[in-house]
Amino acid sequence: MEACGSAHYWARRIGEHGHAVQLLPAQYVRQYVRRNKTDRADAAALIEAARCTAIRTVPPKSLEQQQVLVLHRLRKPVDEHTTALSQYVAGGATRIWHRSSTRARVARARIAHYLAQPPQELPAATRPLLAQMLSEVKELEHRIEQIERELAALTRADPVVRQLRQIPGIGLLSSTAIRAAVGNVERFDCGRSFASWLGLTPREYSSGERRRLGGISTRGDVYLRTLLVHGPAESDAWWLSGGSVF
Repeated sequence: MEACGSAHYWARRIGEHGHAVQLLPAQYVRQYVRRNKTDRADAAALIEAARCTAIRTVPPKSLEQQQVLVLHRLRKPVDEHTTALSQYVAGGATRIWHRSSTRARVARARIAHYLAQPPQELPAATRPLLAQMLSEVKELEHRIEQIERELAALTRADPVVRQLRQIPGIGLLSSTAIRAAVGNVERFDCGRSFASWLGLTPREYSSGERRRLGGISTRGDVYLRTLLVHGPAESDAWWLSGGSVF
């Protein structure tokens, strides 16, 4: 089957009946589709793609892996909304107080302090709205903490997650996301293969003796790559090029 959103569920269901399921990347199967897209053409393309040994199959994810990935997907929009709302609050504080900090947490703490003071310290027109926005930010942060507690509970007994968290800069989010998205890391030959799967290898446009390398290809899982490269683990991303874990 083509690897899509529901393919992992059907792979588990079909596997329960004793069948060996192979999931093929949809972008590679598409190259074998001739002319118009029909069920017959898709089936023929799957057969041709399955015969190509250069195309690596996608390992079906277990229910536990998908549960962790769903928690990560639910956490992302909540975190983005929290950041955006905090920035709006900080921007409003900067307009009221000329020397107010642009850092969201500092600005929120200062606004909470002035909300507890007499009305003269804060314009009456802005007090209710700022109080409501601060309450909403706290509620969103509580929701994020709840999701992270669920992630920790689901992966507490996983030895791979514990091993990953021993790497400097790799915390709960990065370790659980790697474990859920990758599954068995032994399917990668080395750390460089994992980096290529993440999309951290450069684009290449070479011919003959002329080799041209560009920026990173940005293929693979964007969310996972963001956690590893732009998150807290940015300074410790050396292991992607051949760390001891792989």
